[in-house]
Amino acid sequence: MSKPNNTKYAVLGALALEGCSGYDLKKFLSNSIGHFWKISYGQVYPLLKQLAAEGLATVKTETQKKRPSRNVYTITDEGMKELRLWLESPLEMTRTDLPKEVLLRIFFGAFTSIDVTVRHLEQFKQWAQRGRTMYIGIEQHLNEEHAGHSHQPYWLSTLRMGMLNTDALLRWCDESLADLRKHETS
Repeated sequence: MSKPNNTKYAVLGALALEGCSGYDLKKFLSNSIGHFWKISYGQVYPLLKQLAAEGLATVKTETQKKRPSRNVYTITDEGMKELRLWLESPLEMTRTDLPKEVLLRIFFGAFTSIDVTVRHLEQFKQWAQRGRTMYIGIEQHLNEEHAGHSHQPYWLSTLRMGMLNTDALLRWCDESLADLRKHETS
């Protein structure tokens, strides 16, 4: 089974916010989700053409004074439906890029219900907790089986980074869940 192209949903989400040209889209994505989701001009333009061919976006050529014409893409009703279906679909908990996918879904979470985003965060929190449990087991193993080994401090140091990253993910999940639940009840 091939890995889904979630960049497609990043582009649909951006178009759902506002119709724009490929240049403006790339600029928006770089300045917003670009800190965790990389996308190049080489991906943007073919993807916009693909979305238009699939009926998920429309394209309109705008003439400009003293500038070349530009193509402005807008999401269609079918494109919104596709975006929402993806946002509401279950997470694939085995994906190596799961943290990035969760961030992408949360960034565009306003296009679905808070309940869906809460569900994704709860699933992601369980994933992070399993990782934390795994790290504790590795630490215990290193301390029991490799105590005094010349490499043990280095192994523990790299393990510590994984533990601290996981602790940060768990804290972020708790804070995000609390904030979303406040908005859910207001």
